[in-house]
Amino acid sequence: MGYKGHLCSGEDVGSFTMKNELSGAIRAPRMEDLDQFLKFINGLVEEDTYIYKQDV
Repeated sequence: MGYKGHLCSGEDVGSFTMKNELSGAIRAPRMEDLDQFLKFINGLVEEDTYIYKQDV
């Protein structure tokens, strides 16, 4: 169990269905996701994409 208001690694958040009937799931990241996440972020950096972070 994580801190109040924080998700635990791999914890399910919800699911959704798109207009084209494809469905997906949302979950908190796990350490095994790190390499793919960094590849995605580094691709955005290479494209000079602005990444916005909103403070909560």
